[in-house]
Amino acid sequence: MVKNAVLGSKDTIVWNKNEMQLGTSGMRMKFNKNKKTMKDYLHSWQLSVSLTGANLTSKDEPFKFFNQGSDVKNTIINSTNSTLRYENQLGGFTSPFFYRVGLGFRSDRFAPKYGKVFAQENQKLVVEDFTRGDLKNTYLNNSYIMIPLDVRFVLNPQYKVVDGVKYLDNRKSQFSIVAGVYGGTRVFSTIYNRFSNEDSRRIVERERVKQGVNNFIFGGKLGVGYGGFNLFIQKDFTPAFNNDAMLKKKYGLQIGIEIANVDF
Repeated sequence: MVKNAVLGSKDTIVWNKNEMQLGTSGMRMKFNKNKKTMKDYLHSWQLSVSLTGANLTSKDEPFKFFNQGSDVKNTIINSTNSTLRYENQLGGFTSPFFYRVGLGFRSDRFAPKYGKVFAQENQKLVVEDFTRGDLKNTYLNNSYIMIPLDVRFVLNPQYKVVDGVKYLDNRKSQFSIVAGVYGGTRVFSTIYNRFSNEDSRRIVERERVKQGVNNFIFGGKLGVGYGGFNLFIQKDFTPAFNNDAMLKKKYGLQIGIEIANVDF
């Protein structure tokens, strides 16, 4: 399966059929044993994994990162995204445009500030003081099944001519801009509390969230990348929390890094 391995100038390990790139362009793995022509490289199945910092903001401040008025902590990494997607070229063989459509899973974790916890009281989702012991860890987790639709534009396309036909060489690491939209349906939400008291050093509580959380989200994405390394911003156009949530900020805003990309 692996015939040759070469350490490249950019910390890239390349095999004759398959390839793994490690370095400043991120981690990217390609399983290309069934691809024989330049045309084959212009469409692929991809598995991507991203780490993001999920914040909550308001409708009138849609892009205010690390909003100090939020009830939850501003955390660098508290959300993950994994997506299986199909990418194909738009237009002719030299077109720098590609579309992506996929199916993914997103998990957002929000921790209240100042030692408070999420709770459900009187058909409302609230943030309140914790009084039943020494609080060790707490968060509310929202998980969604996602359907993203993206367009990718290659900024510095490289080309190769084969049998008189010019192709965009999609085997190369290139700079690109990605813009898209996504929709998601919530599959579950959970409140997690871990604490200790005079009777036990470790008590763990998990409670299903039934109030205050919307079942659907819709939003947009804008990113820039090189090879397997991508930076992006995601903005939920619809609120993650509804009127039954007693929160000051309810709209999701994420900044993230796509850390792994596997091409099939």
